[in-house]
Amino acid sequence: MESKLILILLIVIITLFNLTPVFAADTKANILFDAGHAEDAGNADWVIQGAYSDFATLLKKHGFNVSDTRDKLTEGQLKKYDALVIAEPNSVFAPEEQRAIIEFIASGGGVFFIGNHIESDRNRNGIDSVGVFNQFVGELGFTFENVNFLRANLSAEPVNGEYIEHPVTYKVKAMAIWSGTSIKIHDPKRVQGLIMFSKWLYGQPALAVGTHVLGRFVIVGDSAIFDDGSGTNPMENLHKGFIEFDHQQLALNAINWLTEQPNEDY
Repeated sequence: MESKLILILLIVIITLFNLTPVFAADTKANILFDAGHAEDAGNADWVIQGAYSDFATLLKKHGFNVSDTRDKLTEGQLKKYDALVIAEPNSVFAPEEQRAIIEFIASGGGVFFIGNHIESDRNRNGIDSVGVFNQFVGELGFTFENVNFLRANLSAEPVNGEYIEHPVTYKVKAMAIWSGTSIKIHDPKRVQGLIMFSKWLYGQPALAVGTHVLGRFVIVGDSAIFDDGSGTNPMENLHKGFIEFDHQQLALNAINWLTEQPNEDY
């Protein structure tokens, strides 16, 4: 009888172990990349098995635990993580997912909102990342602009404008926007622009940060700056934007700030 009870107990423990993410004790923070909203649709591959693999590797190198999910986002799921990365989603978040993201930030979590230019509807479902995000981020005091700041080629100069000193811009002297959007700040008490386009592009931010209740968020207007060119589909037209300018430093800074870690060189 005693041996049967021990066996049952072991089965229960193993079942719970398999259902619950297990993170290393020395992990700085646990980072979740959303992959369930067509982030890899069409000519994009913003997932950690694809063109964001170097992004994930950089974070692991600096002590972060990195995972992804294609599941529906829930408050219970997000509570297991310190930061969430959402890179150019091309399908909408259900209302309960939108609420889970907002509540995650309010409870002290961090979210990296990575947008892209208008008319980048990669799965042709009638909405692009600007439309997807703008369904709910206004509650945080910002929206993505309905614009496309297009650079002529991939060797274009970085954003020409003002760079504000902040932990997210630590050692970031140059950032590109090859084809992206800008950020419209509705609540300057909560959202601050860090890299602003030059005046001829209305001085709007290409990069911004914000706070909401107990949490933080970072916003950027181009997904290609973290692209390492290693897409899972050979037909995709990807580029090695991650090694250009100071994009690797920016990526690390963003996650460090979101998870309240000190700055460090990439």
